[in-house]
Amino acid sequence: TIRQPMEAMGTTAVETVVEAIRAGLERREFAVIRSKIMPELVVRESTRAVS
Repeated sequence: TIRQPMEAMGTTAVETVVEAIRAGLERREFAVIRSKIMPELVVRESTRAVS
């Protein structure tokens, strides 16, 4: 199973939108930010090695 870090993704999205709004209000440029939030591999009992 792959666990998606939803809280981190949401936080990053909100921070980016708020910064874009602030930049617009202050009439300054806003650089597009690309960020990667790594998912987590969750090994469960049903997981087995592939031979």
